[in-house]
Order: sequence, then structure tokens, then C-alpha cells
Amino acid sequence: KRMREIEEQRKKITARKFGAQGLDGFKAMLMHRYGSIVRAWRFGLDLDGSGKLSFMEFSAACRAIGFSGSVMKVWKEMDSDGSGYVSLNELAPDAHNAMSEFREKVVAKYGNMLAGWKQSMDRSGQQRCTLRDFEKCCVDVGCRSNARQLFDFFCPEKGKQWLQMEDIDPAMAAALWRGDESMVTVLPVLGA
Repeated sequence: KRMREIEEQRKKITARKFGAQGLDGFKAMLMHRYGSIVRAWRFGLDLDGSGKLSFMEFSAACRAIGFSGSVMKVWKEMDSDGSGYVSLNELAPDAHNAMSEFREKVVAKYGNMLAGWKQSMDRSGQQRCTLRDFEKCCVDVGCRSNARQLFDFFCPEKGKQWLQMEDIDPAMAAALWRGDESMVTVLPVLGA
């Protein structure tokens, strides 16, 4: 009987250690570690902010964050189009689409993200955007996504009460520091 108990305990430990085998397990691990898939993408996977990962980048990131499952299995599930790259769109399409819609609506209304920041998101001029201001901005630009959920997607830390411009679009902050208020030297954000 004691041997059976020891064997069951060993199986439980092994299951916990290697539980994140497929894409669903990988996502669960990311949620547990980062609080959201978007935060995991931004701060654990896409460290260079390019918006896409090659298999080598993905493998290195998986090992760095402690994923012990089959990297190749997860990769094949994510890279369903066989492009050789994965993006946030393949990992969390709903989040990617909501963030893209928001950026597109802000640019359509204000001309660029920096102008949208100044005119709608940072209404107080304190270099931060509260949830209340963000919700107003979403209404102003006609964004149909859930504003609270979208705010959380952009938020770098769970529970943080405001966003800074680099949270929404790192290129926006860089353009401001360069004095490029029209953002003419900025390429669009890919999958961030």
C-alpha cells in the first residue's frame, strides 16, 4: 500500500512539473506567471518589441521563463499558418484585435497616437492615463472593445491604476523624446 501511495505522489509531482505540455497548458502557465497573455507576450516573449518571434526566439524565451514542456509542440500549434513566425495575433487573437482596433481608431480620429494621447488619453497633462480617461477615449474614438479589458491589456502590471504612453505604444514615447510630434519617423507597431 505504501508503495502505491509513493507512486501516486510521484505521478502528481511529475504532472505538475510537466503539466504545461500543449498550447492550452502554455497559456495557463503564462497567465499564472504574468497575469495575462498580453503581459506575457510583451515582457516574457517578445522582448525586442518586434511583434513577431522566430522559432529560435520563441525557444529561448520559453526556456528563460521556465517552460518545461514541448516547445516544438506549442510552436506547431501556434504557427498554424506555417509562416515561421508567431505573433500576439496567433497567441491571443481577441486581445490583438482589440488593441489593433483601438490604435486604428485613435489614429483615424487624431492623426497619430501621440496626438490622441495629448488630446484624449492624458486629459490632465500628468503624463498618465487613468482608466476613466481611457474609457472616455474609447468612447470618443468609437472603439467597440471593452475599455476596462483593453486597459488591462495595455497595463504592464496587474493592479496598476494608470497607463503611461509607452504602455500603449512605445513608439509614441520615443517620438515625443525625439521631438517628432507628428510621428513621421515611426513605423506601425506589429502585433504588440
